[in-house]
This record gives sequence, C-alpha cells and structure tokens, in this order.
Amino acid sequence: MLMLCAKYGKIETIDMTPAIIAHYHEIALKGRNREMFERQLVENIRWAVRDVGGARVQRMSGRIAIRTANAQTQQTDLVQITDALTRVFGIANILIGHEVRQEYAALAEDVVRVMTETIAASQGSTAITSFCVRVKRGNKQYPKNSMELERELGAAIVDATGLAVNLGHPDCTVYVEIVERTAFVFTRKLLGPGGLPVGVSGRVLCLISSGFDSPVAAWKLMRRGCIVDFVHFHSYPYTSDASLRNVEEIVGVLQRWQQACGELYSIPLIEYQKQVMMHAPSALRVLLYRRMMFRIAEQIAKRRGMGALVTGESVGQVASQTIPNIAAVEAVVDLPVLRPLIGEDKQDIIAQAERIGTAEYSARPYDDCCSLFTPEHPATRARSEELDAAEAPLDAKEWVTRLLAVPPAAS
Repeated sequence: MLMLCAKYGKIETIDMTPAIIAHYHEIALKGRNREMFERQLVENIRWAVRDVGGARVQRMSGRIAIRTANAQTQQTDLVQITDALTRVFGIANILIGHEVRQEYAALAEDVVRVMTETIAASQGSTAITSFCVRVKRGNKQYPKNSMELERELGAAIVDATGLAVNLGHPDCTVYVEIVERTAFVFTRKLLGPGGLPVGVSGRVLCLISSGFDSPVAAWKLMRRGCIVDFVHFHSYPYTSDASLRNVEEIVGVLQRWQQACGELYSIPLIEYQKQVMMHAPSALRVLLYRRMMFRIAEQIAKRRGMGALVTGESVGQVASQTIPNIAAVEAVVDLPVLRPLIGEDKQDIIAQAERIGTAEYSARPYDDCCSLFTPEHPATRARSEELDAAEAPLDAKEWVTRLLAVPPAAS
C-alpha cells in the first residue's frame, strides 16, 4: 500500500520478507544447559515446518527466526508455519510479520508501511484506532535505545496515519526487534504452548486407553520435554476393535505435538483376564489386570531405555484409583510412575483434551479391557499383600513372559 506521509513523503514499495519469530522463556533460565535446549528446539521447529517449501529456521540472539522463500505462496506458508509452531513445546509466543531494514530512516519507513497495511486490512469491529510500539533491541550497538525507538517510531506512525497512541490497551501493538544485522516488525502475536522442547527430558512410556485421561497425561509429559511412547492393552476379539482404532487415532494426534517421536505397542490381555476371572476373587479383578499392565509396561520400558511409566489416574475417579489401590498396584514395579492428572477433576481433563485435539476420539463409544468381567462391587481399599495372595496361583511372572512374546503392534 502507498500513502502520503507528512514526515517521510511518499513511501516506496519495498519488498519485505515475511517472517515469524518464536520466543522462548523457560529455556532462557537453563544456564550452562541452555545451548542444548535451544538446539533441540530448533531441531523440533525444523521438523514441524518440514513440509513448507523453502522455510528457513535460524537461531538468533535469544529467539528463533523462521522465514519463507517462495513469494508465490508466502501467506499460505505463514499460516501453515504458524499452525505448526503452536504445537512445538518450548515456544512461549509467536510473532508474525516481516523482516525489514535496520538503518533507522529505512526502519521507520518500513514500520510505517507495515502499519498502514495492517490498518487497511482491519475493518468493522476490528478497525484499528489506537496503537503502541514495543521495541526489543538485541543488537546493543544500535545507535538508538529501545525507549528512543518506541517514541520516534510511534511519532512516525502518528504522522502517517493519525492514529491515537494508547500504551495501556491499544487496538494494535507494533513489535519491533533489532537483532544482529537485521530488524523485524510484527503486528500479530500468538501464545505458544510453553514448556520444554520434546527430547530434553528423556523417554517415558504411557499406559494409554481411548478415554480422555491418559492422552492428556501423555501430553503433559511431552510439555515437560519427554518423548512419550505408548502401550495399549486390549481384549480383542472379546471386545470390539473400537478401542484399538480410537487409540491409533489419538496417538496420531499426540504425535503432532512431539514431532512423531513415539511408538505405540498393543498388547492383548484377554488370556490373562480369563485366568483372573477363574482363579481370583471378583472384587480384585481390575486391580490384578492393572498389576499385569504395569509389569508388562515396565518390561517394555526397561528394554527400550525409558525412565518412567505414565498413567492418567486421578484420585477417586474410579474404584481402582483410590489411594490404597494405587499403592497396591504400583508395588509390583520399580520404575517411577508419573501421574500428572492425580489432582484433576474430569471436566478439567475433558476441557484439556478438547484443546489438544483428542476429545473427539475419546468421546466415541468403546469397550476397554478393564470393562470386561468387571465385578459388581470392586475393592476400594486393597492391600498389596492381598493382591500378592490372589496372584499366587496365576504365576504372574510367567504371564509377563507369555504376553510379551506376542509381537507388539507398532505405529
């Protein structure tokens, strides 16, 4: 867009490269380990934007710049890149705009041009009537400091547009960043998912069902930098294959949040369940199923160098998730069992599942393996010794070997 500016005259049409800046917060506090965290974040961003032709990712003075190279598809590319970045853990916020010239007079022209184009694009209820300028000066050799730039660039925008300055609640914030030998101007800002880059905190194994809880638990561990693998226990063909299909789709959604790092293992539990039904007290069945799941999951985790198990348990949500039952089940494994939802209520968990994209699959009807042969009155205060005695005729160790001998389905 061209317009007359009292201070600068006619603004020339100058090509500006569309650009996105990803900022991080927690990583900046990591001291001597910061380099490793930044490298992992850059690697994850490169994977996330891999399908955008010509996208370039560059680490620059405490931020990461993503530029597009294809002028014919720049707007489409920016939308695709932005969407991908909202699922890269470690990013605090995302700024969308242009790379511009750094020399002050040229910078002022480019800032005014970006702002006039932003005004032209706004209309109706989103029409811009006020603004403010926020400057970050990564290049400390720049001849003007941040406050001077904010004041002078703001004055240039007022001269060109007549907009009012509002430092408290502006309709539009113009973000200017002076970085190394270049500069960036942005008028759009999105929140990132936060957390730590996937891959910096080791690998864990999540016991996943097609319900709401365990996918959210897995997501929370990804957000803390863990690569999450998955193990699903099923009773097919005694139940339908709905839970298997649902879990595959849920894992597909979660993989987008961790750059496709994880694997899914599918373990049939039905033969062991039939033995439990015949030889163990009915009130203890679900707890004995879960003990076997924990044992098998631990073996998979140890064989593949994973550091912990993850479950979607929440205190009191179902009979097996009372504190005594949780302790009695966990007693059979040595690895840490992480329960990121332990204090959450169901509505909060469902709301989180909706945000991350798994809720629509978890809401589908399905039969899981714990619903098969479920007792009418399950135990709520079992002791580990009680479960040990119930398992004695079953030879749990032998069952672990037998069930693990069935080749797991990986995806």
